[in-house]
Amino acid sequence: MRRPTDGVAIPFAAFEFTDEPRFAIDAGGKILAANRAARREFPDARDGDFFTPFEDAALLRRAFEAGRTDGAGRRIAARVADRDVEFVFHVHDAGALVVIDNVEERKRLERELVAFRSVAEKTVNPVQIVNTDGEMVFVNDAFERASGYAKEELLGKNPRVFGSGEHSEDFWRKMWEKITNGRTWIGEVANRRKSGELAYSKLVVSPIADESGETLGYFGVHRDVTENRLIERRLIQTQKMENIGALAAGVAHEVGNPLASISALVQILKRSIDDEFAQEKLDLVKSQIQRISRIIRELVDLSRPTGEEPTPTDLHKQLDEAIEIVRVGKKSRQVNFQRRFDPNLEPIVGVADRIQQVFVNILINAADAVAEKLERVRDGFEGEIVVETEARNGEAIVRFRDNGVGVDADKLEKIFEPFYTTKGERRGTGLGLWVSDGMIRSLGGSLGARSEPGEWTEFELRLPERPE
Repeated sequence: MRRPTDGVAIPFAAFEFTDEPRFAIDAGGKILAANRAARREFPDARDGDFFTPFEDAALLRRAFEAGRTDGAGRRIAARVADRDVEFVFHVHDAGALVVIDNVEERKRLERELVAFRSVAEKTVNPVQIVNTDGEMVFVNDAFERASGYAKEELLGKNPRVFGSGEHSEDFWRKMWEKITNGRTWIGEVANRRKSGELAYSKLVVSPIADESGETLGYFGVHRDVTENRLIERRLIQTQKMENIGALAAGVAHEVGNPLASISALVQILKRSIDDEFAQEKLDLVKSQIQRISRIIRELVDLSRPTGEEPTPTDLHKQLDEAIEIVRVGKKSRQVNFQRRFDPNLEPIVGVADRIQQVFVNILINAADAVAEKLERVRDGFEGEIVVETEARNGEAIVRFRDNGVGVDADKLEKIFEPFYTTKGERRGTGLGLWVSDGMIRSLGGSLGARSEPGEWTEFELRLPERPE
């Protein structure tokens, strides 16, 4: 490549690999240098006078000379080989740097960009583009809806804002290693929405490269598979319930009978021993026997077919009774219960006692959460549990919302698992919500929960309406 003379202080080597044709010319219009694009597109304009090969040579020369006279640059539209182009003269004392901008090509690229943006914006799949520094430079409307974040909250941020803690550093290292080597990565990721909920998606990440192969960024397309994961978990949960249910009757017989004998012996010993230390230890044994008995009863309640026939059940009546049962408890005395009942709610077909037991289980959990927050905050805090019903699209919806301590996202995912409790040792069996979930699903319904740690928790129960 020709180099400029010493009189033309242009670092022309910097333009060698740019997409636009560029020439360095001296004050008389003689070509001093041409970059690769210029040599490829204008092979006749390598040596000698820059203007001669072009049809609009006179117009271009006048623009160049006018620019040298007043020291200002010029942008001149012209036709070259049946193409619309613009000649941009960046003048200086020794000549000019001339950039030839292919207007047709630029317009074509602009149309393609508009088409791409339209497709990316309107697709139902969440789309994001990240630059080589790991900053998000584009997200579409679907991505906003899926993540819960507005675009303004995401642009310029690293995708780690969605970090769920579900994946190891090695997982992400391997992904970045693959895409930075120019290959496409496909996998399943768990992201955390703005609300704190987990969202699972199939993710395809492809590098974005220019004509020279240099990576400009990375294009990611998500496909939401959260519902699939929830169905898988429900199937696993159902299998657990079937297995435990099958064992419950045997456990009740094999453990319940010896436990009754032990309990009777403890009572005899308590009546016959006056030693204070021994009495204390016997009370401890008695409390543990009661705890074991309670676990067995809850297991049996789940596995044993109810002897009652399902009948049309007034949910509002069962809710009122459940609230009155829980209200008399010590932990509920400082809790304000609010009812917001939908008068259009129809009866559902079910076993009233079992449905009421589900309501009691949920309300006890809510009361415990509020009581725990009262212990922490004390002054100025008013405990509240709101029970709301709604009839919508053939379903009876019941919501229980408390303003207690809330549940962390990682624990929220496990609260319907058997023997899992957030209340700590000796404060719960971890079976109440599991049993409740099973009862509701046996009626063709669903039970879910969401929470803001430190602020509130809401359980939502859905049952199919079956008018009498």
